[in-house]
Amino acid sequence: MSWLLISAVVSLGQMPYAVEAVTRDSASQAPRRLADIDRSMREAIRADAAAQTDLERLEAVRQMAEIYLEILADPRMATSDTLKSNRARLWSRMTRIKRDTQRRLQREQRQAAQQSKNESPMVELATRSLSDQITLMTYSTGGPSYVFQESGVAMGGGAVQDHAQELIDLIQRTIRPDFWDATGGPGSMFYYRPLMALVVSATSEVHDNVGGLLKALRRAGQ
Repeated sequence: MSWLLISAVVSLGQMPYAVEAVTRDSASQAPRRLADIDRSMREAIRADAAAQTDLERLEAVRQMAEIYLEILADPRMATSDTLKSNRARLWSRMTRIKRDTQRRLQREQRQAAQQSKNESPMVELATRSLSDQITLMTYSTGGPSYVFQESGVAMGGGAVQDHAQELIDLIQRTIRPDFWDATGGPGSMFYYRPLMALVVSATSEVHDNVGGLLKALRRAGQ
């Protein structure tokens, strides 16, 4: 039994992503109109409802996470009932997706464990080891404030590991980051492999430095 049986197998095809920094920092960019934010939120929720694959749902959640972070950084959020309502709606939606995805992943792991009973002891041991690694992935720290995506990324097609756990991690780091098992300081950084994205939680100054470095590296690679 291969590790692919533990999680779903998806085919990504070619999916280039442009570089973007999800900052919505009022110091460098004026906040969008409330109607525009509301429209973007509704489009992301509709995309999630229509998603037929893990990749489509992953993209919808990425959009929701960006809008959620934009709302948190919006200086009008403290006094705007519209922004508060949108934030609550996104929080509820992403929390439900996380819960449903966790249940599906656990179900698939149980099915894989049952099938492994018919395999050789060596393969079964390797399967349990991988399952332990997947479990450990849930205990990561921090919460993103900015998302930086690499340019020129093209993910090849073929069988790759299901993005379920990455999806869960993204949501855990987006919603109420102080709720999760933080073990370090107030800031954190992690690499979100399916989207080739660097997610950073830090001060505005650090975010600016990270963004500047990524731009410099991108120019150097051109």
